[in-house]
Amino acid sequence: VKIRHPYFGTQKSDEVRNYFQYHTIFTSMKETFGYKTPEAWFAYLREWKEELAHPVTVKVKDSHTTK
Repeated sequence: VKIRHPYFGTQKSDEVRNYFQYHTIFTSMKETFGYKTPEAWFAYLREWKEELAHPVTVKVKDSHTTK
């Protein structure tokens, strides 16, 4: 399955899903810590896309098991 997004291009999905998944991000020029130029904003969007493509995996180890 190929998914086409206008800003992020085509992404492959090996898994067919029965739901939609959206991610939203925004900034405002009123923020003192935001991205002040279009170049900085779109550079961050590329980084964000990579983070979404490679999510963190957390494994929880049960430390309360009896031996």
